[in-house]
Amino acid sequence: MGTPFFLGNWEPQRLPLPSQSHPAWLRVPLVQAALTQPEGGQGPPGLEGALTLNLPEELRVTQVGKALGCPLRFVLEDLLGLKELPEIESGLDPRERGEKLHKVLARFVELAGYELPPEDEAEALLQKAARQVLGTAADDVHWQAEWRRWFGDEDTPGLLPAWLALEKERQDQGWRWLRVELAFRGLARPGWPFTLKGRLDRLDIHPEQGELIIWDYKTGRSPTAAQVFDHFEEFQLPGYLWAVREGQAGIDLNDVATMSAGFICLKSSREDHLRHQDFSGKKDRWADLLEVWEAEVRRLGELLAAGDLRCFGERAAAQGILDLEVDRVA
Repeated sequence: MGTPFFLGNWEPQRLPLPSQSHPAWLRVPLVQAALTQPEGGQGPPGLEGALTLNLPEELRVTQVGKALGCPLRFVLEDLLGLKELPEIESGLDPRERGEKLHKVLARFVELAGYELPPEDEAEALLQKAARQVLGTAADDVHWQAEWRRWFGDEDTPGLLPAWLALEKERQDQGWRWLRVELAFRGLARPGWPFTLKGRLDRLDIHPEQGELIIWDYKTGRSPTAAQVFDHFEEFQLPGYLWAVREGQAGIDLNDVATMSAGFICLKSSREDHLRHQDFSGKKDRWADLLEVWEAEVRRLGELLAAGDLRCFGERAAAQGILDLEVDRVA
């Protein structure tokens, strides 16, 4: 590409090929053509054989969700380790903003001793949790702007004071915080060639009604009920429910009559962006959803173990691109 900043003479140059190409790139027809016929000529022959990959013994629930949604992306990013080059953007990375907010809410619940304090005390404690999580980053102008979004100012209502008001309503209804940032691992089901691990954002319990609910914080767009229960496009909540149900989260279920899951939407302080999306009208559908999810994960495991993603299903946007022969890591 020409540029006015280079004042010398333009001359064509050849770029040398890597001396040792990664095996993944050897499956690309253009790379094959360059290696076998560097000066041009006939195209490369048809692809044969399979690419051997290592299948980890344990996957994160988020990785399984990625694999069920787009197998090709899972193979390229999680098994081959190929990542998109990061784009240079101004401001804060949305993922970092979300991670910090998750940590602030967890720290606040821990500082409060799992009991919601009175309103004024609660907001002061929430700000203390935010300062602890941000640390020296609080001096950055971008995080100062995020602080104003979290806590508001004289002219703009803040996200977190509005969240506290919603939490007060649920506490008045009898709900209590039970756990935050609860990690689990070793989740296994019949036919799965790997185990699962993950982290639950929060668990609440209603002691009088014997209800337990798993919350997943969402700082962006939240899946709808149709996406969760009808189209099976949300994969994390069923995994978290299975973990609690199978005892991987260390929760005593003797006094629990019903379990469900939902999202705490934290996109902004707008009423439609800030809510507890508990799918209250769908509580009788969780059992069927768990069975479907378990079967989907088992199917995924079978395809990965067999080294073939071509017949995975309609959600595989790039069927037939890769033939895989997966070896378990010793």
